[in-house]
Amino acid sequence: MRLGRKRTIEVDDLRCDPLVKELLHLIDGKDVAVKYVAKLSGVGFRTILRWQTNNIPNLYNFRAVLQSIGYDLEIKKKEDD
Repeated sequence: MRLGRKRTIEVDDLRCDPLVKELLHLIDGKDVAVKYVAKLSGVGFRTILRWQTNNIPNLYNFRAVLQSIGYDLEIKKKEDD
């Protein structure tokens, strides 16, 4: 059961950072609305909406949203070619 309204614009059509697109795909995969994720994470709904229009999220808020849907941010060494 979806919690909230469905996105009206496809994620791939948004002009935003690729990490934000990936986050939005993860949210869509959980079948929840951004408004619900905002409430869970403590990050403002409008803040997350601004990320979709080319605003860059701060790391603290981005990580809070990821954690609210069961993910975390990780840094790993790039593999040599």
